[in-house]
Formats: sequence, C-alpha cells, structure tokens
Amino acid sequence: MKNLTIITPTLNAEKFIEDCILSVSKITQRSNNVNHLVVDSGSIDNTLEIIKKYKIKTLYYPPGNIYKAINYGIKKSKADFVTYINSDDQLNINILNEINSKNEVDIITGCLEIINFETNEKYIWKPLPKYLFYSSYLVGGMPFPQSGTIFSKKLFNNLNGFNTNYKFAADYDFFCRSYLKSVNYAISSNILASINLHKNQLSFINRKAHQEEIKKIENNIFKNNKFKLIHFLIYRFFSITHRQPFSRLIKMIKINSSSRN
Repeated sequence: MKNLTIITPTLNAEKFIEDCILSVSKITQRSNNVNHLVVDSGSIDNTLEIIKKYKIKTLYYPPGNIYKAINYGIKKSKADFVTYINSDDQLNINILNEINSKNEVDIITGCLEIINFETNEKYIWKPLPKYLFYSSYLVGGMPFPQSGTIFSKKLFNNLNGFNTNYKFAADYDFFCRSYLKSVNYAISSNILASINLHKNQLSFINRKAHQEEIKKIENNIFKNNKFKLIHFLIYRFFSITHRQPFSRLIKMIKINSSSRN
C-alpha cells in the first residue's frame, strides 16, 4: 500500500480553509496512509485557529513565494506520493485509490471542477490526451489541471522540486520538465478536485505576471521551435473540441473579473 501527503500552503485563508480541510479529512479518515500537512506563512486572521481545531500538523515558512512553502512541506514528507492543493481548493475523491490502482507511474492526473464563487457556475476541465502534451507545453498551456494531480516524491527529488525563481508559474515549469524526462503518466476520468474562482485568487490578481513567467519558461525550456505555430493550432483545436467549450471558461473568468470592479 502506497502512502500520500497532501500539502496546503496558507496565508490568511479563513474564508476557504475549513472546506479544504473537510474535503481532505474524508480521505484521511478512511486511510492511515494519507496525511494532510499545512504550511502557513504567518496568517493573522482565524486560519490557524481553524487548522488547530482539526488537529492538522502545521509548519511555518516565511511569506513571499508559495512554491518555496510547497517545496518545504514536500521535503518534510516521507510519503511515496505527494500533491498540493491551495486553501481554496477541495479534493473530490479518494485519490489514494488512484495511486494504488496504477503501477510504475510518476504522475496521476484527472478532471477538475472549476466553480465561479460569485455565480456558482461550473466548468469541467478535462485533461488532454497524452499525445497532445508536447503541443500544449510548447505553446505555454497546461495539458491537465494542477489541482488534484499527484506526483511521486522520487520525481520531485529528481527534478529538485519546484523552481522558486518563479513565483506564479513554477507548476508549469515543473510539469514541462517532467514531460521532457519521459515520465509515466496515468489519466483518470474522475474529477479529482474542485477550485473556486474568486476575486482574491492570486492567479487572477497576478495574471499578467503569471503569463510573463510562462512565456519565459517556455522560451527557456523549448527555445525557438519553427513548428510552434502548427503546434499552437493543434493545441487550440483539440483543447476546444476535447474539453467542454472554452468559451464557457472565458465567460466565467470575465464574470469573475467584473465582480472585482
């Protein structure tokens, strides 16, 4: 039986952290092989009181870079597999079952439910087929959602964790480098996790910086590829036809953005 550690970085997360903890506890209560670890960066609201109520082990890491906190938590784990979910994410199923049902796998991913917190509109992000991963990474796109994606501690160590030179897109860099290492992927048809779109979400507040980092990573890893336009067209065509209509997600983002004005 393999084991799993779920890392949650927090900073003033009182609005969502309890739902996050409860979603994970549904898994940890069923198995001694799943552990939830919170890495807090100095919350001054009720985050720590909520975490303490549920007796979740909590470590401190200085604020400034969420991936440094995630790296710190993963390095403290002795589990075979790890994943991280943000404080406003929730796990939907017992992802340990996904691990134990697969052999010789480095990364396990699946579907993600995206929920607009203001409107409750929902969108299912489905992973692309594995043969489209290269096209996706080459043009700066993630072929599968990070939330709920599980990876082996061995892979994490081999890649020296998340590159903390990046503050917003180190997950894209990590999975790009994983792909180039020819790791073994398993794709589940299950919805592994849910995330909430909301006005305080870092990925929206810093979306310009996020895109700039992705561009930098893309150029650093893939250099200049003369077939990039072809891969972009392939990626866009299949990402729209394979997943639910892309226009729905764009509409949700626009709704979410307008709610901040």
